[in-house]
Amino acid sequence: MALTTIRKSDHHYCSNENNKAGLFFETGRNNVDKVVEYFWGYLESELSVERNSGVYILLKSALFSLSKVVSESLAINSPELITEITAAREILMLSLSNEKVLYRLVSEYGTTNISIAPICRIFESKILRLLFESCDSDESQVVFLKGIITEKTNNFVNKIVFGIQKMVNLSLSIFVKDRMTILTFGYSEIVEMVLENAWINFDKHYNLLVVIPSEAKQANIESSVRNGLYSYHYKKVNEWKNRLINKGVSITILSMDTIYNAMNIVDFVLLNVECVLENGSAIAISGTATISSIAKRIFNKPVYIVTHATKFTNLLPFNMNINNILSDITYQNHQLNSSPITSIVDISENSYISMIFTDIGAMTPQNVSLETRQFI
Repeated sequence: MALTTIRKSDHHYCSNENNKAGLFFETGRNNVDKVVEYFWGYLESELSVERNSGVYILLKSALFSLSKVVSESLAINSPELITEITAAREILMLSLSNEKVLYRLVSEYGTTNISIAPICRIFESKILRLLFESCDSDESQVVFLKGIITEKTNNFVNKIVFGIQKMVNLSLSIFVKDRMTILTFGYSEIVEMVLENAWINFDKHYNLLVVIPSEAKQANIESSVRNGLYSYHYKKVNEWKNRLINKGVSITILSMDTIYNAMNIVDFVLLNVECVLENGSAIAISGTATISSIAKRIFNKPVYIVTHATKFTNLLPFNMNINNILSDITYQNHQLNSSPITSIVDISENSYISMIFTDIGAMTPQNVSLETRQFI
């Protein structure tokens, strides 16, 4: 059965040349068409067990939903299964590009669909490589391959979980003296883990400056999403502040317009991002590029990123046009529905970034391309 049927939907849209009307692909195959249902189902089940795992629950849910598409497949050969995997990934990303879904992602988890897109591409790439090697396989071999894919997915998820501690340990090297002043942007679970590890386990004391993302100043298609993002970070940062005060950490919450003056006393900037491009540039919530450029270009302060390698993508920002890049990553119709001026994310150039700490090692932005090719 060809996977070519398209139907209209208010919940999914796409901006590519063949689908400017914003249509949602319906394949007619139950396992593929239910990938979005699988995603939210896994997310709810994970949240019932782990309430504080943040964005990594989203990554795990994306992997498990795509893996279930494979395990539930009735495909009789590898090419058929390949088509289903590709269609499922596209449907999932189309779904996560919807404004209401984006609002839920940013207001409940503090992340966007951009952070989920790379791991879906990595899954597709790794599994397709496996399937292409068995392109002429019969139905019995496909059943065997489906079992292998399920096993590899479970192993991949375990690597994500155990890789978090590796990132935390690697980043300890940036604490070169006691009582450093650190600036970060918004709330990040992984940044909190890095700082907590340094303070509690290695007696590295510091002063922390936390910049809060700004609210939407005008009504447009992304204003509700931006306000959801602001609400999430405002709530999480204040909860974090209370935890830090109880530990004896000095913390100051800043607004965006105080960054320049504050940078005079900062020793380094520590950030989490949504996505790392192949040239080492980073996509993160809007305001990150401002912070990184002021820190590096004006004050020559180091800017460190801590993130999982599953955030790497092999896209190159030839012209740094945020709309074009985001459309390539997520299928979201940025060209028709929003302005780059009011985007909820921006791009920090690789020249602003000093080092990136990941679960596969610490690297400079210049080394990201090589690592991305090996990882993906």
